This record gives sequence, structure tokens and C-alpha cells, in this order.
Amino acid sequence: MTITMNYWEIDEYTDVIAGGSTIDYEVTDEQFETIKASYETGKYQYMTDDEELKDIVALFYGEAYEPMIETYGKNIYMVIAFEYPNEIRKGGN
Repeated sequence: MTITMNYWEIDEYTDVIAGGSTIDYEVTDEQFETIKASYETGKYQYMTDDEELKDIVALFYGEAYEPMIETYGKNIYMVIAFEYPNEIRKGGN
């Protein structure tokens, strides 16, 4: 299943959002259900906040990180925060 996620490039010291984009990624049904269960707890703003999703997020983190390095360089102080997929979040966006 293909999921569509927004992600944000956030300055790690000021929490200011410097940029962001959207990424599509193919996940298994099991991974989708794990992400959905995390969202339904209501505990986390971003997928990247849930330690239980660390392995899943690691699968597509690199695709978002590479363009960030090209934009800001290797000595950056930015983190990437992935929103829950559009297919899961209420309202679709």
C-alpha cells in the first residue's frame, strides 16, 4: 500500500519549521496497521515522536534527509518530523 506523508524540517534548537515536503512510500499492510494504531492512541503529534515506529520511519527517512543535506549542508541542526499519512489522519490532510 502506498502512503502519502507530509514532513517538516525543524530547527532542533528553536523548533522553527524551515521547510517541508510530501513523500509517498510503499508499506506493508502490517506496517500500515502499526502506524494507524499509533495514530489512534492520540499520544503523538508526529510519527517520529513514537519510538514504536522508529523502524518504519527509518525506511523512508533517508529520502527526506538527502534533499535537506543538499539545501542546508552537512553541518545542519535540523530534524525531520513526519506527519501521520494522509490515508490515516482525519480530514485527509
